[in-house]
This record gives sequence, C-alpha cells and structure tokens, in this order.
Amino acid sequence: MSPAFATAARRALLACSIAAPALAQSPSTARDTARLGPMLVTATKSELAPSVAAAVVLQGEALRARGVATVGDALREVAGVHVAQNGSAGATASLFVRGGQSNYLKVLVDGVSVNEAGGFVDAANLTTDAVDRIEIVRGASSVLYGSDAVSGVVQIFTRRPTNGLRLEAAVRGGSTARKVGRNDAALRADGHAGALDATVDASGGDARLGWTLGVGRHQHDGVLAFNNAWRNTTAAAALSAAPDARTGLRVTARLIDASYQYPTDGAGLAVDSNAVRDERRVVLGLEADRRLGARARLRMLAAAHEFDGVSSDQPDSPGDSSGYYYRTENDNFRRTLETRLELQASDAAIVTLGAEGQWQGEVSHGTSRFAAYENAPTTFDERRRNVGWFAQAAGIARAVTYSLGARVDDNQKFGTFGTWRGGVAVAAPGAVRLRASVGTAFKEPSFIEVFNTGYTRGNAALRPEHARSWELGADRRIGSLTVGATWFDQRFRDMIQYRAQPETSQDPHYFNIARATARGLELEARTDEHRPLFAAASVTALRTRVVDAGFQNAASDNFVVGHRLLRRPDRQVSLTLGWRPTPAARLAATGVHVGARDDRDFANFPADPVVLDAYTKLDLSGEIDLPPRRAAAPYSLTVRVENALNTSYEDIRNFAAPGRTIFVGIRARLAR
Repeated sequence: MSPAFATAARRALLACSIAAPALAQSPSTARDTARLGPMLVTATKSELAPSVAAAVVLQGEALRARGVATVGDALREVAGVHVAQNGSAGATASLFVRGGQSNYLKVLVDGVSVNEAGGFVDAANLTTDAVDRIEIVRGASSVLYGSDAVSGVVQIFTRRPTNGLRLEAAVRGGSTARKVGRNDAALRADGHAGALDATVDASGGDARLGWTLGVGRHQHDGVLAFNNAWRNTTAAAALSAAPDARTGLRVTARLIDASYQYPTDGAGLAVDSNAVRDERRVVLGLEADRRLGARARLRMLAAAHEFDGVSSDQPDSPGDSSGYYYRTENDNFRRTLETRLELQASDAAIVTLGAEGQWQGEVSHGTSRFAAYENAPTTFDERRRNVGWFAQAAGIARAVTYSLGARVDDNQKFGTFGTWRGGVAVAAPGAVRLRASVGTAFKEPSFIEVFNTGYTRGNAALRPEHARSWELGADRRIGSLTVGATWFDQRFRDMIQYRAQPETSQDPHYFNIARATARGLELEARTDEHRPLFAAASVTALRTRVVDAGFQNAASDNFVVGHRLLRRPDRQVSLTLGWRPTPAARLAATGVHVGARDDRDFANFPADPVVLDAYTKLDLSGEIDLPPRRAAAPYSLTVRVENALNTSYEDIRNFAAPGRTIFVGIRARLAR
C-alpha cells in the first residue's frame, strides 16, 4: 500500500468514525449492535469506495438477541424511518423514509430487489432470521439502484460463513394483550393471544468453502378475537467459495412461506371469519467477483425474485350469500443481470462502470362475485424490461471525501430517463465532519397503472414519478459522545394519481399530476457503545405538504393542497438506554414517541379526515448467560416485553396495534 493511499484511508476512517451513528439498536448488545462502517456496501455498491451518505447498520445478531423478529420492528427506531402496520403481527407493514411514499424505498436481500414492480414492499414477513446485518441508506439512490430508490435503500445481508462449525438454536413463547379497534366495540378487549418464535442457525467451512443455513418459525394468534392469526416460516442459506486468490463466488437463497388471517374490512371492522392472505417469496442471488489485476475488479450479479400471493374471502357459511366474495392469485417476478467494473483510478479514487438488465412480469388469475350472481373471472399477464447504465467516481482528495455518479435507464414503457447524484464530506477542525449531497431519483409506474385490467384502464404514456433532493449534515465527536444533525429537502413530481371517473370511457384511470414536498431535520447522539452504560437518542422533525392535488379537491381525498401527506408523523423520537451490570447480563430499554399523523376514516363515505393521536411505546429486553452444562454449550435466558406500558395506539385509523407482549425464551450456542 502506498503512503498516499494509507494517509487517505486514515482520513476516510477518521471522517467516517464521527459520522452520524446508528441509533436504532439495542444497548443490551451495544458493543456490536450497530456500526456506521467506513465503507458501506449499499451506499456505493462496493466495500472499497468511500461513502458520504447518511447511513445506518443494524447487526442481526444483536437484534435477535433482544428478540426483534421482523425487519419492520428493527427499523422503527431508525431516524427518518416510520413504519405503519395495519394491525396485528403479519398485517401489511408500510415503510416511509423521510416522508416519501411507501413505494419510494428500495429493499434488497443480498443485492436482490424484493420490491413489487412499481415500488411497494410489505415488510410484515421480512424477518431477522439468518440476517448478518441490515444497511439503511437515506437519500436519493437511483443512480446505483434505478427505480424505487427515491428516499432511500434498505439492504438485508444473509449471515456469512464461519471457520469451523457453529450452531445456535433459540425458542421463546409469549402472549399479547388483545386490543380492539374503535370500530370493534362489540368485541371483548380482555384476554391474551399466544405467540411463538423458534429459530435454528448453523454455519461452517473454511476460507475456501463456507456455508450458512437458518430456519425460523413465527406464530401469533392475533390481537382481535377471531380470524387474526399469523404464521411465517423463513429459510435462508448461503454458500461462499474462493476457487483461487483472485476469485470469489457467493450463492444466496431466502424462502418465505406465510399466512395472515384478516377479519377486518377496509374500515377496520371485524366482520369476516375466513378471509386469508397466503404468500410465498423466493429470493435467489449469484454473485461473482474477479480481480483482473492490481487496479481492476469485475463483479457480476444474477438475481431472481418471485412473489406468489393468494387472497381469498369466501362465504362464511352455506347461508352467507349477500356479500362480496373473491379469490385472487398474483405472481410477480423479477430477473436481473448486472455487471460492474471497478477501476482504481489512483491510490485514493475508484471509478465504477456498470450495466443492468431487468425483466419484470406480473400474472394474476381471479374470480369474484357479488351476492348470488355468477362468478366473474379475471386474467392479467404482462411483461416489461429495463436496461440501465451507470457510472460513479468516489475517492478522497486531501481532507475531502467525494462521490459523483450518473445513470441512464431505457425502459420498454416510458423510454429513456436519467438520474444523477453528487456529494462531499469535509473533515473540519475540532473533530467536525461537514457533508452535503444533492441528486435525483425516480420510481417507475406499477403494472396496473400502465396496463389495462378487468377493472381499470392503464395509461401507457405514464412517466416515472421523480424527485430532486438535497441534504446538509454535520457530525462531531466530543469525548465518548458522538452527535450529528442532517437537514434534508425533497421535492416529488409527476406523482401518479387515480381518477375514478375519467372524462370518457376510453380515457385511462391514471395520470402524472400530483406534486408534494418533504423536508426535515434528523438529530442523532450516542455514547461510546463499548461502555457498560450506553445511551442513544434520535429526533426526526418532518414537514410534508401537498403542492398539487391534481384531480382531488375534497377534504376527504388523499391529496389536499397545503395539507400533510397521510400517515407521516410530524415528529419521531427514540431513546435507548442499556446497561451491562456484569459480562454475563445485558439489559435494555427503548422508548419511541411518534407524533400526530393525518389519516382517513373509511368507516364513512366519503371518508372523514382524522388526525391519529401521538403515542409513546416502551420496549424492554434482557439476557443473562446461564451456567453451561458443559463448556462447549452455553445457554442464555432471554426476556422481552414489547409495549410494556400497554399503550393503545393506531398506526392506521381503526386498526388497533398489539398491546403488551411478553416473551420468555432460551438460546443455546455450540461452536467447534
């Protein structure tokens, strides 16, 4: 390594060490729960290129140790991220980053996109099973990831192999205090619902060939009195190989099989005893890495994602013949082939050139009927492709870390679209780091917005929704305390809007017409995570406004000029305290306060504008190592209490969130 590069690397490490830290982790495992690494893979698509992005890393081992079972729950405490779940465990969980739409976030599993075509991801069935870490990058990221990465990117990484055999098993059982929504007053609010989590993880191998395998089973009886159970089985595996010193291969797979029973209608009223949603998700990835010389590296990714969902609501009994009944099966798939060439332009600069081909498809079959009328079948089968080219330069020049990139996408439906992004970070006197970035991003239309269905007419002339954003940040280290602040500003344009009654019978239902803004401030602070007493806090202040409501002009509509975007809190505060009284004991308490949010009450027509109350939720966790029966098999007793104060709250109007949930379990670990 040359002296120039070594000096630059030290500067990068110093600059990144005082960057805004991750505040969404449990202090019970503070020393390894979250680190803002000097080279985030998700921020630059390379561990070699320095990053200037606002980013957070959550360690999967620490999340599982304190009983966090789903990715959605893990993200609740991250600055700038809000999770809105439609009721009990297993219900639809939407992710809002920096006030953007729920389909403005790119979610990857080992580099494989799991977004539906058009952006949305339901996080309810993404679990922490076999997860090594979760990287969260806030800000426009379409330059590297194309569509959907408007407000940020979340990437889930499967565990890496270990040298020698490692085996871990955990089981915990618990109960949840039942809750009822405001439209379910006739139901009993007392009683408890059972819950169970069980996981098994194994890994082994050596530097030449290694493997990991994990299986998790999650069950919850639901917070409502009937037909509210959730079942999730997740299996994940990875195989890594190094045929020689210049070549690396990695194969990953994640399979999810889940079922959620929902008794509620769109207004949140529990009225159905057999409505169910089943889903199966397959995520496959093949990564290849080849060094071409001292200054060049070739990377390739072949990826496949398939989502098969079945929603069914049949008559509850032979005499039930006055409602609306349906069964719909939807198959959404994506195939991706990407090639990247990394060139070390100098000792402290890396240039990345990449090309990506993506093929998407959606197939659905369904039947529906109203009352005693005959079944009406529907069929949908469409495909589209996208080719993207991108380039990025990242490096360090004196005290400045920089990143600059551009991308061009050629889509089969909307044609050519370009995005760009640039950022700098400056190491200033007094252990201060100043950073700034600006860029653009886009989200492609969904299939039903472009193509005709049995109920709507798509618009083949739709353009992508797009955004321009910028941010300014400052971070400083004061002794064992790190503090950071980030101001962000986003402007969303050409937002796609549904028009229920077009002017003519031949006009489409969807148009690029709405506009909105989202800006705010993220404050973060934390003490040294290696200390026995650990504290972390984050504050997010958010202001969203509708600039152009398009066709919508009523107070009950989703877009109202001058009003807030729905279901985004104006403030969110997280405080985490942890204590290690002994090396064998770990305790943690995390409180999250979520401010008021605008929403709609669909119990009436037209829907009533409402404001969801602010709430504060407290989670407690603890783990203590037990005397092992033999030296090679340590055990730990784990306890987790979610919503310890039994707070009644709603993420979405009329859908009650779970009450106090108590889990008790045991973990066993074996290593050779």
